[in-house]
Amino acid sequence: MINVLEFFGEPLVYGGQESFMLNMYKNFESKDISYTICTPFNLTNKNLIDIAKQRKEEIIHYDFNNYSKFRRFYVRKAFIKILNERKFDVVHIQSSSLFTLYGCAKIAKKYKIKKVIVHAHIAANNSLKHSAYKFLTDKGFEKYADIFFACSDLAGKFEYSKKVLQSNKYRVIKNGIDTNKFLFDSGIRKEYRKKLNLKDEFTILNIGRFAKVKNHDFIVKIAEELNQKKFNFKVILIGDGELKNEIVNKIEYLNLNDRFIFLEKRNDIAEIMMASDLFILPSKFEGFPVTTIESQCSGLKTLCSNLITKEVSVTNLVKFLDISNEKIWAEDIINLDGQNLTDRKIYAKLIKDAGFDAIESAKILEKFYLGDN
Repeated sequence: MINVLEFFGEPLVYGGQESFMLNMYKNFESKDISYTICTPFNLTNKNLIDIAKQRKEEIIHYDFNNYSKFRRFYVRKAFIKILNERKFDVVHIQSSSLFTLYGCAKIAKKYKIKKVIVHAHIAANNSLKHSAYKFLTDKGFEKYADIFFACSDLAGKFEYSKKVLQSNKYRVIKNGIDTNKFLFDSGIRKEYRKKLNLKDEFTILNIGRFAKVKNHDFIVKIAEELNQKKFNFKVILIGDGELKNEIVNKIEYLNLNDRFIFLEKRNDIAEIMMASDLFILPSKFEGFPVTTIESQCSGLKTLCSNLITKEVSVTNLVKFLDISNEKIWAEDIINLDGQNLTDRKIYAKLIKDAGFDAIESAKILEKFYLGDN
């Protein structure tokens, strides 16, 4: 039996990494592998917990403060603790932090882990601090990690050296989803629009934690512009986070309360996408937002920030816009109203054919764990 540790450098709540792990975990099939999932921070993703119980495997969370100035210390402490308590053959380190990927890989090799995998989940603007840290870690990284994964080439370039990217140790792992789950159903659309009290409003959806990088301020600006133009719309925001109250207060101040619906910790994202008319993602940066694959699978038109990797454009549903001007976004949204697709069902097959099916991604990962790749 091969024991695999899936170690996350961030909390396991309802974000992109969690969605990726959930989709993989549901589809891992090998009877020769046992999994342990761990985060130094909090765990609120009920789906992950339920699947772990079904599989009779462990999810460990140490509940350290993710917003503490000692955050990096907590990551290191949690990682060392679990390596001291259990024996693993493979350690798969997943994070949006180069410090976590490099630091934990170095520790794992000290503990003589046979196979150390690092997995980059973000592509951001290259700050001076990040560039300096990357310069310092580039030469040593290959000594500590055996395999380098990334959710996109953009994320790979952000975290790894050119030497790594050109080596046979590097691989982009597509953020596979359950394509059948997101296959559009007009009956579900009707049911959920009723549940959400949506009538004839053009419904705009955004999913993401309330943090600066997700750019909710810009969404409010778009809504303000649409409201001034007397456009009939609703915005559904799904997520939680440190800036949520600030955004709620801003919406109240602008008297836009009746334009917004706030939801969080949802297990019915596919159904809400079917009920929506447009998905927007004006983020300042992302690694590879799996929500854009889900939205396309649902046949949902998708407007993205031009700072997001173009690798998300798998179908003709995606358009990239500049996030410096909310008027452009508002105009595009108004022009989209009434342009209903003849058949939203066709897109699930396009997504699957493009290699974004979770079953295939899970098979690829298990082959790496077993040493078949």
